[in-house]
Order: sequence, then C-alpha cells, then structure tokens
Amino acid sequence: MKEIKQKILGDTSLGEVLKEMRAFANDHQQTIVGDLVMRLVEIGADYERMCDFVLRGYDDDKRPALYKNLRRRAYRLACDWELRMFASKQSGFYHDAAQLAASFPSTHDDVKRLLESYVQNMAMLSLGQEAGTDEGRMSADDVQASHVREMNKLFCSLLMALQWSRGDEEFYTSLLLSPTIDLNDARTLVGALLLSCMVEPDYHKLGTLLSVFEQATDEMLRQRALVGLALGMPREQNELFLEYVELANRLTANEDTCQELLELQMQQFYSLNAERDKDTIERDIMPGLMKNQGFRMTGHGIEMQEDDPLQDILHPDAADKAMEELEATVGKMMDMQKRGADVYFGGFSKMKRYAFFYTLSNWFTPFSMEHPALTQSMKGDETAQRLLKVLMKNVPLCESDKFSFALGFGNVYRSLPSQMRELISQNDALVGSMTFEEQNSATYIRRFYLQDLYRFFMLHPQHEELTSPFEDLSRRGDCFFSNSVFRNTSLAEKAPSLEGFLLKHGFLMAMMGVLDNYPRETNDDYYLLEGLLAQKCENYMDAQMRLEKALEGRPDDVAILKALAHASFLAGDYEKAEDCYQQLREQHPDNRTYELHLAIAQINNGHLRQGMDILYRMHYEDEGNNSVRRALAWGLMLEGNLEQAEKHYDLLLNNAQPADYLNAGYCHWFAGNVSHASELFKRYVATDTANARLILSQDFRNDQELLKLYKKGDVDQTIMIDIVCG
Repeated sequence: MKEIKQKILGDTSLGEVLKEMRAFANDHQQTIVGDLVMRLVEIGADYERMCDFVLRGYDDDKRPALYKNLRRRAYRLACDWELRMFASKQSGFYHDAAQLAASFPSTHDDVKRLLESYVQNMAMLSLGQEAGTDEGRMSADDVQASHVREMNKLFCSLLMALQWSRGDEEFYTSLLLSPTIDLNDARTLVGALLLSCMVEPDYHKLGTLLSVFEQATDEMLRQRALVGLALGMPREQNELFLEYVELANRLTANEDTCQELLELQMQQFYSLNAERDKDTIERDIMPGLMKNQGFRMTGHGIEMQEDDPLQDILHPDAADKAMEELEATVGKMMDMQKRGADVYFGGFSKMKRYAFFYTLSNWFTPFSMEHPALTQSMKGDETAQRLLKVLMKNVPLCESDKFSFALGFGNVYRSLPSQMRELISQNDALVGSMTFEEQNSATYIRRFYLQDLYRFFMLHPQHEELTSPFEDLSRRGDCFFSNSVFRNTSLAEKAPSLEGFLLKHGFLMAMMGVLDNYPRETNDDYYLLEGLLAQKCENYMDAQMRLEKALEGRPDDVAILKALAHASFLAGDYEKAEDCYQQLREQHPDNRTYELHLAIAQINNGHLRQGMDILYRMHYEDEGNNSVRRALAWGLMLEGNLEQAEKHYDLLLNNAQPADYLNAGYCHWFAGNVSHASELFKRYVATDTANARLILSQDFRNDQELLKLYKKGDVDQTIMIDIVCG
C-alpha cells in the first residue's frame, strides 16, 4: 500500500493507480470491505465520467482541479486501507487497539455523552447525591473504573480512526476545549491524536491539535498539542495536500511558537541520551544511592532491605557519613537533571510491568490520585494516601513514572518507621524539588511529556510494532526541523541555532538534514555551518571551500577566519593556513594560541626558520607549556637536531599524549635507537592492537616528508611495522 500511496503522490496516472487499487482490493477481500470498497467504486466512476467528457470534446477549465481532487480522494482512501491492513493482523498492537475501538460506539453524541456525563456524575457524587438511575448505585471508585475502561476504548477509537472530515475536526476541537469535560481526559485524547497522525497523517486531526494549541488556556494541554503537531506532520513531500503547508505556516507565524519548537526539537535530541544517562547513573551514582537508601527497584515495585542492627553498635557514626554521601550523590543526579538528563529512566524502566501499563491510554494519562489503580492499592489507609500526595506534589517525575512510583509505593510505605511516616506526611517541605512555577512552565511540561513518550515507544510490551520518532531520530537523524513542510516557514530563522546545537552535540546526520531543508538565502550562517559540518566529517577540502565562501560574506568575522585556518591546515593547504593565522595574530597579538598555530603552519609550509624563531621565544617565556614543547621538538627533528628533540620528548613522555609516543619513536629511530623506537611505537598502538598495522601504515604515509628527510624508505617502514606488530 505504501507503493500505491507513493504513486498517487508521484507522476503515475490516476487510471493506472485505480487499476492497482482494484487489484489490491481484490487480493484483500477479507479486509477491504464495505464502505472502503464503495469509495473506490465512486472514485473510479467519477474518473470514468471525466474521461467520457474528454472524449466528447468538452472543455472545462476546472478539470485540473477536479483531477487533483480525485487523486486526493484516492490518497485518503489508500491511507484508510493501510490503517485497516494494520488492524487486520491476527494479533499485536494495532489488532488489539482495533478490537477495543470496535467495541466503542464512537458517534459524536456518544463521545460527548461519555466525557460530559463523567464530570456530571463525579460532581453529583461529591455532593452526596445519586448520579442518575444506574450510576446512583455506583460508588465514586466504580464510576472512575468504568470511565477508565471507556476512555481506553475511546483512545483506541481515535488511534484507529480513518481520515477525518471537516465536521470531525470541528467537533473534536470544540470538545477538547470545552469546560464541560475533564481536563485530564482532554490531555489524554490529544495523545491519541498524536499516535494516530504518526500512523497516518491527517490534516483534519492536525487541524484540531493546532486549534487546541492556539486556544487552550491549560499549558499542559497546549504543550501536548504542540508535540503532536511537530511529530505528527507527514514526512513525504505532498503537493496534493497544501493544507499541511497552511497548517505549518499558521503554526510558525508566531515568534514565540517558533522558539518553543526550537526548544522542543533540542529536548527531543536530549531524550536520545536517556540510555547513556542511565549507564552513567548506574555506574557512578546508583551504587552509592542504593547503599544508603536500603531499597531497590524491581519489575514488581520498590523493595525495602532490612538494616543490620549490628551496624549501630560497631559503627556509631556510619549514619552521619551515609547521609553526607547520600547528599553528594543526590546532588550529582540533580545537576544532571538540570542539564536536561532523563535521570529516572533507568530506575523506572524496570517498573512498567504493572497491569496498569497494559491499558494503552494509561501511558498518556496525567497523574491523578483518583485513578482507580491507585485508589485500590491505597484503599482504607488515609495516612498512606496523605503521604503519597505529599510525595507527588513537587516530585520532578514525568506522569508515567509518577504512576510507577505510586503503584510501588505500598512496599516502601509499609517498611517505613511510623515516626518517619508521620513526619513526612505533616511536613511538605521535606520532599519535592520543583516549585509551582517550574511545574507549570512550558519547558518542564514538554520535557516530561517527551519522557512519557520515550517510555511508551521504548517500553510498551508491543513497542516493536510502532514507528518510534526517537528511533528515527537516532538512526537517521530524522527530526521535524528537516521536514519539508516547514521549509518555507518562519522556522527557517531558528535553523542556525539548531544546527549549531546539533554540531556541538555530534548529531551530524540530523544537521545535514536541517541544512538541506532551508535555502541558503534565509540562513546567513549556512556556509559556516556547512563548513564546520564537513570538517567534523573529515572532508577538509570541502570544509575549506565552504568556509572561504562564508568569509567572503563576512570578512571581519574572526570565528570564520579561525575555522578556515584550522580547516586549511587539516586539508594540507599550509600556505592558506599560515596566511589565516598571520591575520589572526595581527588582530590579536596577545593570543598565544594563534601564535603557536602560526608557527606550526609556517614549519609545515616550509618556512622552518620563521616558525622555529616563534617557538624558541614562546618556550623561553613559558617552559612548562607542553603544546609549545611538542611543536618545538617536531621542528628540531626537521632541523636535524635529534639530540635536542630527544630531550624534549623525554620530558613529554612523563605526561604523554598518544602522539608523543609516535613522535618520540621517530626521534629515536632516526638517531639509530631502533629497539627503543619500536617499543615506543608499540606503546603508541597499544590501545588498539587489532588495527596496529593499519594505524602505523597510515601515520607513516602522513609523515612521508619527515621519513624521507631521514632516508627511511618503504622497506625500512615495512620492516619497522613488522617488528612492532609481529
């Protein structure tokens, strides 16, 4: 079906496409039935009618628009067919969702009645009144439990919904913004629209998300809608549906929104570090934390470990030391969190096996103490409920992890001393690290929602069937900033900031996509960023060429001149490098780094005497500078002064960098100390012995000028490599 969709968007004639769609429907008669077949028949009939009018010689200036509309109808039908094919599998994520969706009577009236009656029933029950003939016999817990079941069916109904009409968009926009439904229900259903658009983009569903983002007063609802818009836009270029471009232009018309999208994109990239952060925490932080806390996280919750009573006798000051260690450990973790790290993923990833997480909508439900899964686990213990409320009040966890913690809380609570329970339950200040302003800021809400989504796509029992936006980002660098739908929008003004971020953090594939997506004339930093990217990818000649273009546009920009100098040196254009560093030194005569690089460029450019004069002076002024010593030692070898070079290398080897062993090896080799030279070469390749021969061969090729100076030809080089590598 994907091929058919591509053909509809491409140059294949509608007649050919309809033939393929008829053949597909014939091959899948068990799945493509009823209205899905009739829509194909209607499109085919309308196209035959158009062909008939052409045969009769009728001219119609509206024919191109009518033809385009038929292709649009065919494409939307193909999207619905593809979704139905997902649902037709014998088992799995989409099959299960489709089964639940089929059990829900999802007319507009049914949906509205479900959401509004829940609010009415809970309001009446809170006043001690009966909530209608049937509901009056139900407790508040029963009403809650029933609502969770029905909400899950509605969630699945929206997830598996076919392409919407304008009426659907208007209805759900009005409903999600209505004060007559529960706010958490609206927040949850926005998540269903996100998933639905990621499966099959639909401009009417995205239109609802955009209206919610524009009009909602609740920040969590707004930010969830924004994430849905960013991740739910179609990835393919789509000339048939200009509605997507209109939505993108409308979304990015506001400067503040463009800034939010930039921050959202950066936050999504930070999410990719969750596994790395997990390893850091497990290696550097958790051993100390768990040692001092006496509990561990498991798939069945949080388990307490008994204290050893002998410790109080044998080590009376151990408690104070443990508290100091704990404070230092927690401090490290909080610092990581402030930098955007997902510090809780590792621990709470082990706590997603509760039955709670087998209900799809629960992954997207904001935390609530009234959720029936919690009221059952804490039933009858008001003190425990009070304590949990205090803990959840300001704790910096995403919604999914809050539920995990709350569901496992009973094990911890029952193990706490009664005095500690009472102290915490009566003193809110003892727990929580987030202020009210932080909890309600757009930045924190987006971060935690992305963490919820990351957990869903990584940890849901059927996650392997899903197309994860985080996997696409990690493997292909496929971010929403590189989506062509945003190409000619105001988001282009934010592209340089994102490109700099991606370059800094090493997301090079993503940076390529973003650079390609925005025209050069809208991006003053285009050549600079492109040059820096080429340099990162070790395409030094390409980097030099692009940085030269960047310097033409901004000849007084020191940062570009510095980047060009470095790229020219790496490209082997030492003359250009010398010229650039000469300009930098003239502009900044006190900058010793520029002076050192100028000397090195001069040495490599054949101006050995000039470079060495600079190095002798710099070494005299600062004998402890090893960077100067390295350059000076290399220059001394080029001058033929091996004895002096050897003295410098002997000092460098006291605190050596890997290349020091290579260059010291050269020095001893040229001086005739072959055995010692081979040992130094061995130390140089010791960290990668499997590739030792390749590494040395490459270095010898790079240093041919020096080797020829000392008459170390191909045979000598080959023998040395054999001696070193065995």
